[in-house]
Amino acid sequence: MQINFDSITEKTKKYIESDEGQDLVSGIAIPEEMMLEAADKLATILSRNIHAGQYGQSINKIADTGIMISRPVKSGIYKGRTTWAIDISFNPSMLHRDSLEILRKGRIVGHTGEGIDNIMSLLDTGFPYADDAQMKSVRGYWRSRWTTIKTPLERAGDHFMYDTVNEFNALYGQDYFCYATIEAPKEYYMRISD
Repeated sequence: MQINFDSITEKTKKYIESDEGQDLVSGIAIPEEMMLEAADKLATILSRNIHAGQYGQSINKIADTGIMISRPVKSGIYKGRTTWAIDISFNPSMLHRDSLEILRKGRIVGHTGEGIDNIMSLLDTGFPYADDAQMKSVRGYWRSRWTTIKTPLERAGDHFMYDTVNEFNALYGQDYFCYATIEAPKEYYMRISD
């Protein structure tokens, strides 16, 4: 049987946000330990989904040691009750990747560009081919692979963030009285909210 995580996530979120769902959860104060346990489950799913993706090898270190879980923070007040959130993000110091290097006569003489500030965002969302004079493939030296390559003009995304949020919400949202979302696309993190 195929599970439609999108449908389950949407139904769970709609129910929790409905008057009936809010009446059910409005009297529930989720203990900090329970929220942290939910965040740990989300991080575990995220790590597994990164490893399973087509780009897993190039970002395994981030999946293994770069997922960060914040402490619960007050996120607002709903129907007289304080709401809480936990952010699950990536260690910012692990996200930057330099551009390919320019190699001339066996010596590195520069880079082909400025690099990318968030490799996780790029590999998760990918980028489409743009029939545009601005979009050109470049050839450069990839130091960690010890080879010269030509950059692609398009790249399919792994969608590990989207898949993680949907899987978490389907499997654990009701158990923990919370749901996960992808927040702030530029900073690129997930949030668990009660």
